[in-house]
Amino acid sequence: MFHNVKDANSMPMISKKFVVVGMKFQNVSVDDLLNLESEKLKLIPEPDNKHDSNAVCLFENDRRIGYVRKEDNQKISQIISKGNYEISIKECKETYLSLIIKCTSDLTVDLGNIAKGTSGIYELQIKCPDGTYFYVGQSSDIPSRLKRHIDQLLANSHHNYRLTDAFERANSVEGKILEELNREDSYELSNHLYHSEFSYITDYKKKYDDFCLNISNGEFIYREDVKASIQLPF
Repeated sequence: MFHNVKDANSMPMISKKFVVVGMKFQNVSVDDLLNLESEKLKLIPEPDNKHDSNAVCLFENDRRIGYVRKEDNQKISQIISKGNYEISIKECKETYLSLIIKCTSDLTVDLGNIAKGTSGIYELQIKCPDGTYFYVGQSSDIPSRLKRHIDQLLANSHHNYRLTDAFERANSVEGKILEELNREDSYELSNHLYHSEFSYITDYKKKYDDFCLNISNGEFIYREDVKASIQLPF
């Protein structure tokens, strides 16, 4: 589900990229597409469509333009069911039209009261209708990193596709510290953060299996002058 974020540090709108195809079957030319006006665009579901009961059609005023790509139509249906959305055109090609839809959301986000500059290992809990998902990370400034995660997820620009998918279905998101790590030496801190993150992610994958959203086992974040001395645990 797509919801409205109740967190002062988060964006009030959530974005989703989607693609419309099949314009040639509607006799819509490339010139027609280039002249589309975003404010006149609307999306209408077609539950009685004989080819796909989840079909969603794009109109400009009363003119049929094309159909939302099949892999996008269920998520787009969830958004337009709320009745309050905006559409903007991202890219126009002969065979497809790339758009962005934005809607308000009531998603609850609690990133905790963590002091700025706190370093260590953090956890994101993504609570969805089918269960609670977990993502583990490390940062030398946990509050800023958590905020960046939420901003990227709201903008549909996060690199982790599993985290993105869970976020789109979430009822609430909570961030917290798993372990606070403080070292004056930047290499020592980076080394400790990496090894701790690696250990936590390994444990989470064993404990939560597919409900652990981490794709990799961690990332070593270091200065240019210490690259040569990195010691990885494998």
